[in-house]
Amino acid sequence: MIAEQKNIAVGLEWQGNPIPMHEDEMMAFASRYDPQPMHMDVARAETGRFGAIIASGWHVLSLLMADNVRTSPFAGEVLGISADDVRWLKPVTANDILIASRWISEFRPSQSKAGMGIVRMNTCAKNQRGESVIQFSNLMLVELRAAA
Repeated sequence: MIAEQKNIAVGLEWQGNPIPMHEDEMMAFASRYDPQPMHMDVARAETGRFGAIIASGWHVLSLLMADNVRTSPFAGEVLGISADDVRWLKPVTANDILIASRWISEFRPSQSKAGMGIVRMNTCAKNQRGESVIQFSNLMLVELRAAA
């Protein structure tokens, strides 16, 4: 069995699209979902440990999710089962441009859901300087079809 419409297999790799970080969007997200001074108070952020406004890690994860939906080789709906080992490695600041690299490290038929498979996808996003800023893995439930 292979995942719907694409050959999903251990070792499959792909990159996302560039994700530009804009301070106004970072602050808007933070004001609604993560209202900490380092994310939305310029004066306090400039005198804080990062020296500038930094993006909420949840904002970065949300942008990576949107990018994955747009660039993933998976067709149809994919149900997330878990997000594991999320690591925020470096702060993300305004004008950073993120690129996500993704790869499949596990693929197996589901034992409890007929016609479905379990995929572990790993993600590492780097900024324009090549510095890793976030990494995580997640399990997903995908539809299977018989190989042609």
